[in-house]
Amino acid sequence: MSTSRLDARALTLAYDAARPPVLDRFDLAVDTGERVAVLGASGAGKSSLLRVLAGLRKPASGSIAIAGRTLDGPHPHVVLMFQEASLLPWLSVEKNVAFGLDFKRQPRLTRDERARRVAWAIDEVGLAHARGYYPSQLSGGMAQRVALARAIARQPQVLLLDEPFGALDAATRTDMQDLLLRVVADTRAATVLVTHDIDEALRVADRIVLLDGRGGTAGVWTIAAHAAARGGFEMRSGEGDRRDASDARGTLASDAASHLSVEPDVSKAFVIRAAPATRDASRSAFEQRERLERLDALRVEILRTLRALRDAPEAERHARASDAFPSA
Repeated sequence: MSTSRLDARALTLAYDAARPPVLDRFDLAVDTGERVAVLGASGAGKSSLLRVLAGLRKPASGSIAIAGRTLDGPHPHVVLMFQEASLLPWLSVEKNVAFGLDFKRQPRLTRDERARRVAWAIDEVGLAHARGYYPSQLSGGMAQRVALARAIARQPQVLLLDEPFGALDAATRTDMQDLLLRVVADTRAATVLVTHDIDEALRVADRIVLLDGRGGTAGVWTIAAHAAARGGFEMRSGEGDRRDASDARGTLASDAASHLSVEPDVSKAFVIRAAPATRDASRSAFEQRERLERLDALRVEILRTLRALRDAPEAERHARASDAFPSA
């Protein structure tokens, strides 16, 4: 039996028999604490996938298991969060968070346990000072924090997010991404995030799944495999080029140049040697730069695949037209 917290097998879903299925024997397994981002063009089936995983829409075939138990409709430990916070305007922050515990399949809680969960969730998203505020007093980012608190108060095993930060400004969106990373680390929920933003996917996810718009996947990327930096630390300049070595010395540690030395080696190249503390800091800087370069290459690869998927229908239409009206 799978040990995945969320295990979806051979999911099939179609809205119109005349069009390709939204999901066609689609598989997805997400481990405890793992973060999976789902990308795809508009209409590729991203939101439909979340609704199926949440038990809100029944697939034509296939199965979904949560911690090894087959899902049959909405589950109290599977929570779906939308782009809109959808807070009740007549309830305070505290009562909006508590409202999430009224899910009909949620186990009955004692008054003390209910209060404890609400207080923990509000503290977790950094809104302890605003527990008595009403939605009209909240910014967009604060409202989404309340929505996230409402979700995690249910202590979900699976957290599903449908572009929850898409309407926020860039700075607030980054803050919310950081918050999500911390919340998932604390709750260990298996997390599936639908987004249109490749950079958000690269920043938040352990794994990226790209839907192809025909019911399957066009690519799956594991972030750690692409972001890992090579080990070792040694910079070499060209033969006799002391200027490059000197530039490298400044780049490595301008505030600790006395801890660096440039020495010729037997190959007549110059090897920069650093004291342990400087070497560790420099290695970290180089690894970070290399990680960013690899992620940038991955971004380009994903974008290229998305463009190919977008252009494929147009190419297919041209091909059909050429078949129907062959050149003389």
